[in-house]
Amino acid sequence: MTSVEWSEKELNMNHITVVDWNYSREVCVKALAEREGKKISGPEKIVEIDESIFTKRKNNASRILWIFGGIYRKTDKCFLLKIPNHSLPVLLDTITNHIKERLIVHSDSWKGYCTTKMEEAAIRHFKVNHTYNFFDPNTGVNTQKIELGGSAK
Repeated sequence: MTSVEWSEKELNMNHITVVDWNYSREVCVKALAEREGKKISGPEKIVEIDESIFTKRKNNASRILWIFGGIYRKTDKCFLLKIPNHSLPVLLDTITNHIKERLIVHSDSWKGYCTTKMEEAAIRHFKVNHTYNFFDPNTGVNTQKIELGGSAK
């Protein structure tokens, strides 16, 4: 659904604009990935996390790139990393390497995040199920800031 041809047709965009848009996205990912990797720290801070997949087809070959990121709601301090896959061991290792203990983590309800291992790593974890809500009406948990690229307040 994000191919150049699809974007041109369905979004009524010209070819050059679509290519520039895709290139801009790659530049942003690269710039964020090259930032100094400090942990987000401090008690009672809410960090939203999410993973995303980027695919690229060239000469009939596909390239898959997994990206994982987190954003601290109050200051927009964030991290963005290339990860080999989105398995639980990789995600947990990435989370514990970039988020200090005693933080509050908000995520979607993807099964890779639904584990007691986060609590064992001293991370308080809350989830929102996007099948039903993007903003949980009972708990207030949401991942809108990371989903929207830091623009939600």
